[in-house]
This record gives sequence, C-alpha cells and structure tokens, in this order.
Amino acid sequence: MRNVLLLLLLSAAVPLPAQDSVDEQSTRVVPVKYADVETIVKLLSDYAVVAMPDTKARAITLTGPFGEVDKAEAVIHEFDVAPPTKRDVDLTLYFVLGSDAPPGPHDLPVPPGMAVLLRGGIRYKNYVLLDELSLRSRSGTGAEATGVLSGARVTELEVRSARIAGTTIHLEHVHAGLRVPCGAGPDRSDRLESGVTSESLDIHAGGRLLLGRSSVQGPQQSVFLILAARVAP
Repeated sequence: MRNVLLLLLLSAAVPLPAQDSVDEQSTRVVPVKYADVETIVKLLSDYAVVAMPDTKARAITLTGPFGEVDKAEAVIHEFDVAPPTKRDVDLTLYFVLGSDAPPGPHDLPVPPGMAVLLRGGIRYKNYVLLDELSLRSRSGTGAEATGVLSGARVTELEVRSARIAGTTIHLEHVHAGLRVPCGAGPDRSDRLESGVTSESLDIHAGGRLLLGRSSVQGPQQSVFLILAARVAP
C-alpha cells in the first residue's frame, strides 16, 4: 500500500504537457491580388476558420486555430494567381494566281518557300502574288480584313476566334475568298464569290497551309489561298 501511495505522489509531481499550439487562436489578414475575394472565401468553408472578406482592401481576415489558419492561407495563395497572358496571333492570307501565261512586268513574285505548297493538284507554268491580307487577333477573339484589287475585285479574310495551344494555332470559322464583279450595270454591284470556309482549322505556329483554290478568274487560271499563322512577338 505504501508503494502505491508513493507512485501516485510521484505521478502528481510530473508537470502536465503544455496545450498544443494548434488550439491557440490566431487572426491573420491575407491580401488577395488577382482572384475575386468573395469567391475565395467560399472555398474556405471546409476549414475551421472565420473568413471575413474586404472587397475594397482586397483582403481576407482569417480567425481560428493556428493550424487551420495556415491551411486556409495556403488555399488563398493557391487560387490567387495571375491570369495567363493573352498573346496575339498574326494571320497572313496570300492570294496566288496560277496560269500558263507569262508574268507581266508589274506582277509580284510568290514569297520564297511557297512553291512547295503549290506542287500538288493542278500545275501551272507561272505563279504570281495577287494580294496579301494581314490581320492580328487577340487570342480568344476574332478579326477580319478586306482588300481591293484591280477591276473592283475584293479579297477577304475572316476569323471568328483564334486560340494558341502550345505550338498550334486553333482557328474557328475561317473564311477566305475572292469576290469578282459580274453585274451588267454601270456600278457592277453584283459579285461572284468564291473561296473557302472552314468551321475548325489547326495550323502550326510559324507554318503555312494551303486552304484551297478558286477558279472564279476563269478555267485557264486559278487563285490559290495560302494561310500563314504565327504567334505575335
């Protein structure tokens, strides 16, 4: 009995460990730079903290146990990131006329490296550059451009959306074509349109793609439509 009493006295003399700091309360103000403050607060509902948003100061006040406040702050930093930078896409549409007639003194030569795209299908003795349309589109948006050739002919390029995906440029609703007057009146307002329309198109950034050809100029010649795309510097 004496030994049991001595053991109880010794155990009572041993100090109890201090309460874990996790249970101690903490108040912390976390600034929010990019994300919506109230949206971030909704993400903290699973943590044992009180999150008070301040939309004017763009900050969240966290109150709760140290460990829970640390976890909630980590969530804020995880989702409060800068949005990806939207880059521009440069598109150039080349209108190349192929025929067996010799080029004229004012005809423009075809850009270097483009002859490879013209080897397939119908072959002509000569190719000259009729027109060149360029436009710049912000990634995720569209753009359009038109040009006027001799004889009131109109060239056009329209893109509803351009998006960059790695080394590929994805285009939505691409229309490229040529409109030639065919009316008999003095203003020749009626036009014959020929071109290419694609609802979805992928092209390698920095590359060129033969979209198609138009015979609106007549059976002895064709207009080839070549699209070049790159990410703007």
